[in-house]
Amino acid sequence: MKVYLVSTGSYSDWSVRGLFSTRETAEKCKALLEDANAVEEWELDALADRVSRDVKVWMVWSKEGGVVDVNPDRTYDNGIDSLGGRERIGSVDWFPDHGDKMRVYVEAVDEAHATKIAADKFREHVAMRGNR
Repeated sequence: MKVYLVSTGSYSDWSVRGLFSTRETAEKCKALLEDANAVEEWELDALADRVSRDVKVWMVWSKEGGVVDVNPDRTYDNGIDSLGGRERIGSVDWFPDHGDKMRVYVEAVDEAHATKIAADKFREHVAMRGNR
């Protein structure tokens, strides 16, 4: 089920003005407010699977093929994707101009699990780059 959020302001002045079951009602609310932001669409309970599995999103860095840094990604609020950036999960970012570093975001239950998943992703990425 989708819900539609109407908000005003930004940063410390940001506030929710209404949450609606239809876009039409949300748009009507927005029209009544002078400084309303764009209507946001959210899927209700979209993160329930992640919460029930007790996984976090981890940001893992690699340099020269080895994992060098593993940390919970704070932008995901301890595993709950509040930024809608789920498409980042599992994709490797390569930084050839910064010492050939790579970064990947993974879902895992702990640091060891995140390290293993990321190491596999890094190996896949390096192999794919070698085939070009």
